[in-house]
Amino acid sequence: MGDHRADEHSLELLEFRRVREAVAAMCRSHAGSELVRKQPILTDPDAVSSLRRRSVDFHALLDSGMELPELDLPDIGAAVELLAKSGIVLDQGHLARIGRFAGSSEKLRRYLGRLTSHESLRSLAERLPQSGDLAKAVFRIVDAEGRVREKQIPELRDIARRLGRLRKEVAAAAAAHLNDPDRAAYWQERQPMQRDGRTVLPLKVNFKGRIPAVAHELSASGATLFIEPLDMVEANNEVVQAQDAYRNAVRRILGELSAHLAARIEEIRRMRDGVGFIDSLLARARYAAAHGCSPAVDVSDRILLLEARHPLLGKGAVPITVRMEAGCRMLIITGPNMGGKTVSLKTVGLLSLMNQFGMEIPAVQGTELPIFDDCLADIGDEQSIQQSLSTFSAHIANLSRIAEQSTSRSLVLLDELGAGTDPEEGTAIAMALLDVFITRRSFALATTHHGVLKHYGYTKEGVQNASMEFDGRSLQPTFRIIMGVPGESYALEIARQVGMESAIVEKARGYLSDERTDMSELLARLTAKERELLEIERRHRSRENELESKRREADGRLGELANRERELREKGVVELRRFLDESRRELDGLIRAIREGELTREKTRTASDFLAEIRAKLDEQERRVEESRKTHTADFTIRPGMEVTIRSSGKRARVLRKSRGGRWLVETGSLKVAVGPEELFPLEAGEEPEPAAKVETSVDASVERDTPAVAELDVRGLRSEEALQSLEKQIDSAVLTGLSDFSVIHGKGEGILQRAVHQFLSGHPAVEEYRFAPPELGGYGKTVIRLKGG
Repeated sequence: MGDHRADEHSLELLEFRRVREAVAAMCRSHAGSELVRKQPILTDPDAVSSLRRRSVDFHALLDSGMELPELDLPDIGAAVELLAKSGIVLDQGHLARIGRFAGSSEKLRRYLGRLTSHESLRSLAERLPQSGDLAKAVFRIVDAEGRVREKQIPELRDIARRLGRLRKEVAAAAAAHLNDPDRAAYWQERQPMQRDGRTVLPLKVNFKGRIPAVAHELSASGATLFIEPLDMVEANNEVVQAQDAYRNAVRRILGELSAHLAARIEEIRRMRDGVGFIDSLLARARYAAAHGCSPAVDVSDRILLLEARHPLLGKGAVPITVRMEAGCRMLIITGPNMGGKTVSLKTVGLLSLMNQFGMEIPAVQGTELPIFDDCLADIGDEQSIQQSLSTFSAHIANLSRIAEQSTSRSLVLLDELGAGTDPEEGTAIAMALLDVFITRRSFALATTHHGVLKHYGYTKEGVQNASMEFDGRSLQPTFRIIMGVPGESYALEIARQVGMESAIVEKARGYLSDERTDMSELLARLTAKERELLEIERRHRSRENELESKRREADGRLGELANRERELREKGVVELRRFLDESRRELDGLIRAIREGELTREKTRTASDFLAEIRAKLDEQERRVEESRKTHTADFTIRPGMEVTIRSSGKRARVLRKSRGGRWLVETGSLKVAVGPEELFPLEAGEEPEPAAKVETSVDASVERDTPAVAELDVRGLRSEEALQSLEKQIDSAVLTGLSDFSVIHGKGEGILQRAVHQFLSGHPAVEEYRFAPPELGGYGKTVIRLKGG
């Protein structure tokens, strides 16, 4: 089943329609916005993935800065409906709108067909019929504004010319009457008028009968009589006949065009539907770009929302993280009033609906969501509305319906479970309902104030407690979810803060103490201890991350030092050769000087020995450098299965087989790389090869030797494609040189480069992990990368 009409009551509670309307408003066509309002919530994972993948690709296209074609997409829905009726003749406006729409559809089809790097988008071109000839057929008759192109239609052009000549004759006859000095007093004004397509003259009524004429009508005031002099009657008749001929010709031509379009109505419908679908995808992409969204990963056994924001709360939304790992199907959230429990519940529900509407969601990458068969919610406002019998009855009726409809693939959201009636009875009903959802293995999130339900979370398998964080000192909520720990209501502390007398608060505390059982006190101590352990774990994790970051930074510096050492060594050889050349010139000069003076064999031998000694030193240094470059000896034969060392990285490896271009595929750690034979030499005697890792990952190590790996790659200011090319070369060079850790500076900006880099890294076989740098080392503007086998 590909789609499903989600529970309407739940859609209303979660305000999904507001998001849908926002997406519809971002469409550029009426067909697109109409489709968005009709599209269902999908429940088939493949359908969700297909729709979302295309909207994600459009999002990437928008981020890349690639220009979309200018489109003119007027509403042609009414015109299409009229074409379906037999013998209909569309007016010029309807025809012009179809022509404009067809022209833009053809422009869009050709644009999509050229997107060779986005196959999912290129395939959308197949949804659009070739409509260029359709637009040409329309625009041969009318222009984009709906005006008939009479100059391009011979029949209309001839009639129009004749009509123009006749109108000039009538105008000349009218002017002769109006400008006759003997009749100057007859006229109400010196301008002819039009009545029923005929030219008439405004005669003062008291001069009636002075001119032989046909009377047409009297003005409303009775002072003016509109007449048609007899010498103008025949000319007016000819004008009217020409006008009728023109109208009849236009109607016939428009009728022929309408019949042509009616014969292609299925093609026009397919064109409109195809453009509407593509427009709906583009609207999703625009919404994602405007709200900083990223795609969720489809899973079946857990919920992981990372820094998720409610899209309707704007920039004031506090990000929340919800983790329901595999095996956990129910989350019970507790905490004080106004702490964000209801908003958290709505965020989970609304983002799940957006995901199954083929949209990206406002959460960071790595967010994971199942594809639910339904989203069932019971969310009220018990915090401000006093419950009555009627509202409680409606509440119970809704819960009963949810319990009946829920399945193992349903998402159930229950706000203030057990409220609105006697606490003991409400708690009993709540636990009985939760038992139903546990049995059915529904994904359920429930908020509550009842302490007994906190205990429930500890005693049931697959149930986890969580709480809304609350600052006990300031008595203010932070709106963040703390997983694994039930919350407190802080009712007594809040009562004291808002002015309740201390004596009353202490009396209440005494009653509360009397009512608590030993088990409750034990649970409170365990909860406090768990909070303490979680805080210790958080500090340790933070410390580990800090140490790991420093270790990687040190490794990077060591790599830089090794590269610098090699550079200095080679530079030393160059300087030594320069020294030799200079020394030789000086010695040659000395020998010439000796020859010009008193020359002895002993002096000549001494000078030659000096030169030979310098040359020997240079040869020895060059030999060492050359040996450091070579990776095999003259009698070294490379064979599959043998253990070798990679010269550039110093890593041990095992030869697998010969590769293309005379290169050899070797396995080092968890990586397989292709290197030239000059990069390999045998292990020294006594060396033990490193055990090969079980993970097999192949990378292309065809890297130019003049692009060494660096500890920190800066891609700011580059286009996405250029940045990814640089990053790919950096990874390949790092694999060859043994640089296992480095970082990429992409900046923050609008997050375009950041998303492109992370998407590239997520699919690269040589990357073990990547994450944002610590705040003090760059934060979200810098990504730290660790390669496999490092």
